[in-house]
Amino acid sequence: MPRDMCLNFSKLDHSTPYTALGDGPDFIDDLIQMTYSMIRATNDPMKEFKQSQYSRIKHKSDLLHRPRTVLSVSLFCMTPLFEAIGSQKPPSSIDYKLIRGSVDAIIPENDARADLNLQTVGKEFKLVQVNPTCI
Repeated sequence: MPRDMCLNFSKLDHSTPYTALGDGPDFIDDLIQMTYSMIRATNDPMKEFKQSQYSRIKHKSDLLHRPRTVLSVSLFCMTPLFEAIGSQKPPSSIDYKLIRGSVDAIIPENDARADLNLQTVGKEFKLVQVNPTCI
């Protein structure tokens, strides 16, 4: 998207560091937004996202490039994923093999390439990994 056609994302709390600095949205922004969802899923109030624009951009950059310094204890195990996403440079294509490898590093007993099925477990819906050798 040409810069003169881009909307001003810099003032949005949940904009990615790249769009906050004036770049147009890119595919990597979807993965970065996913990391924000992971943070929010831990009931983190994300108060760093409400700070001044400079503080907000610095925190978001640290999440991608120095996650060990800013991730909460509940997400510390996700460091490999944050690092893998942070190593991607827009506007280049995303290295999905690296992303899958980082997920494998987080939970080595699961296969990030395996199929998932939505199943009822008790009274809840859960994504359950399908083991192709058991079918």
